[in-house]
Amino acid sequence: EVNIMARKQEELVHAFQRCRYRNQDIARILGINQSTLSLKMQMKNDFTWSEVCALCYLLDIENPLDVIVPIAAVKGDIKRRV
Repeated sequence: EVNIMARKQEELVHAFQRCRYRNQDIARILGINQSTLSLKMQMKNDFTWSEVCALCYLLDIENPLDVIVPIAAVKGDIKRRV
């Protein structure tokens, strides 16, 4: 199940890499520094839900759940996290 989350995050990263924005622009929009963005792009750190939503907006992806699976859903403990 964790592979699903990693695969979805990888899809988001690939979509981001194909877009017209530069890394420094995305980092500024997300309110993070470029090194933090780099770690997230390398999938060493996870994007926050608000970052995923912002990226989806920039990439014209209507439903963020199309590109990422919340950790709670993967672990099966949604009730505890809501």
